[in-house]
Amino acid sequence: MRKLTLGDLKLQEKRLMLENNPSDLRTIPRSRQVPFQKRFFDLFMRFSSFRQQQMQNPALYIVLLIIVTRLLFIFFTDWGLDFEWYVEKVRSILAGGRLYVDVETTHMPLTDFLYVAMYFLNPWKSNVFALRFFLKLPFLLSDVGIAIVVMKIIEQAFQNESTERVFLDVTLSKRVRQAKFSAGLFIAFGLPLLLQTGGGRYDSLFIFCLVIAVFSLQKGQFFAVGLFASLGTSVKYIGVLFLPFVIVWLKKKDILPFLVGFLVGLIPIYPFLLFIPHEFINVVFMRTDHIAYGFSLWHGIYILWNGFMMKHVESIGDTYNIADEPFFIRNFYLPFFIFLFSVIFIFYLKKNWENIRTKKVSQMPILYQVNLVFLPFFIFALTFKAINIQVLAWFLPYIALHRKKGLLIEYSFLTIIHGFALLIFEAPQIDDFLMKATKAVGSNSFFFFLIVKPVVFLANFPSQIFVGIIFLTIFWF
Repeated sequence: MRKLTLGDLKLQEKRLMLENNPSDLRTIPRSRQVPFQKRFFDLFMRFSSFRQQQMQNPALYIVLLIIVTRLLFIFFTDWGLDFEWYVEKVRSILAGGRLYVDVETTHMPLTDFLYVAMYFLNPWKSNVFALRFFLKLPFLLSDVGIAIVVMKIIEQAFQNESTERVFLDVTLSKRVRQAKFSAGLFIAFGLPLLLQTGGGRYDSLFIFCLVIAVFSLQKGQFFAVGLFASLGTSVKYIGVLFLPFVIVWLKKKDILPFLVGFLVGLIPIYPFLLFIPHEFINVVFMRTDHIAYGFSLWHGIYILWNGFMMKHVESIGDTYNIADEPFFIRNFYLPFFIFLFSVIFIFYLKKNWENIRTKKVSQMPILYQVNLVFLPFFIFALTFKAINIQVLAWFLPYIALHRKKGLLIEYSFLTIIHGFALLIFEAPQIDDFLMKATKAVGSNSFFFFLIVKPVVFLANFPSQIFVGIIFLTIFWF
């Protein structure tokens, strides 16, 4: 007997819906004078029918939501200093400057390639709205890709769980759609991802590579694992962090596809590694000279060490001015990362060696595969010197795939707290902040009492509040 698939279940569910609802409102002739209640009920039923049709394909619904929500932010927001800095670098490159030689940048090559390509394709370079749209478009598409892949992972997980069944319950198809829809909604409305994409940050492309890596592990496709690990590295240099946890799962037949995929994904890096290796490698290692900043453990320690005096950054150059940092922050944070990573990796091997030796990674539960990819980035978030709010966006797929209400609430709460912290941190002149906030939302509005008043109160203790939030974040990680 043939095993039912999810597609069969969808067709069966549609037949049941028709049997239970044989009448079609569209076939009922209307009189010229239909009561208002009837027209309202008819409209409601049509809307309900439309919603049911959309739920048959949650991916389409989520994609439309992502496009709409991102467009609302893309045209009217920038990411502080960063976006203007990106545009300046792009113009320098198009004017003939050589990346990493004449044009100073802290990006990996693929990021700058995308900014240059989209700026070049923009036919209205003097129009600020067109400029924002074109330069941010790849990251809007990355958000769409993240949502689609997350929903594919969930569908595949349900399919894998049902492999032992001969007869599948019709409700399984509905459960799959609901799970995909809820995870997709979280991706669509997750504030860290929404804000960093709207502001023009490039982390979405990096996150997309991570979720593709999870999906590839789920399917046992190691060429794709290697490819997207190295592509992620071409976007953000830490993209390969999870590979030690994956390489131990490689069987003999997986080694060649993995290596080929990995080498192909590094194509954006080769020209710089071969022809200007010194300049390129200096840029990669320059990241280790970043100041302790944002929501990092080391920034909290720095503020405590400095007598609760906070450092405010006025330019990109300020983020690499480490002259006044204590020696133990400059010298110990990298060994601490290596130590913690090594300890967790050894513990992981010890706990999972029997599974590694006898099973394929594609046979493991989906949450195991998710943890395999994302665990190293939690370690990074715990130990790196500069952790900005966009780092929260890295873990949005992790939360969506776990589909636990408590974890979702914690994550959302932490996002809101970070928002308050940034308001306090970025507004040292509280009178100026109060004037601008009052002009924006009014002095007696709901938002004034919900956001502005608490910020004004907390701004009297900015350093103490910020340090507390840093350690709360580290504890959550």
